[in-house]
Amino acid sequence: MNTDDYDDADFASERAPSKSQLKRDMTALQDIGEQLLKLSRKQLTAIPVPEELIAAIELAKSLHQREALRRQRQYIGRLMRDIDVIPITSYLNERHSQHKKPVDAFHHIEHWRDRLLTEGATALTEFINTYPSTDTQQLNQLIRNALREQQQGKPLGSTKLLFKFLQTLIKE
Repeated sequence: MNTDDYDDADFASERAPSKSQLKRDMTALQDIGEQLLKLSRKQLTAIPVPEELIAAIELAKSLHQREALRRQRQYIGRLMRDIDVIPITSYLNERHSQHKKPVDAFHHIEHWRDRLLTEGATALTEFINTYPSTDTQQLNQLIRNALREQQQGKPLGSTKLLFKFLQTLIKE
């Protein structure tokens, strides 16, 4: 046995993807196909995909039997092997980030509201330094009212007013 033949065969097998890797790649394409199933026809036509893929997605949306839907999802994954998925993934990522921005802004406002109610003067000073156009008198009044309502176990109307006040300040 020639050692050169052994090294060449070993080196060649390292270059070919494993069956497991191929399966992971196919599963990833099916996952992208799942995301495409959530899009409307108008959104699908905005992405550069073949009409055959759009038709397969539309058919999958109309299926109700579990096994038929599973086979159709696999077929969508199969069709996606032959196309460039980079424009699709970039569109889906952009769409996801557009949805994420308002949610992140909402969480940011909630964070400030909670800090102002729990941390007191240190959070208030930091908020005023971050947002200098703040009407501090009104903000202090809203914080006092919200804390009073929490202590008395009343409905949280002032807490909601504080949130709305912070929302207008932060959006500016």
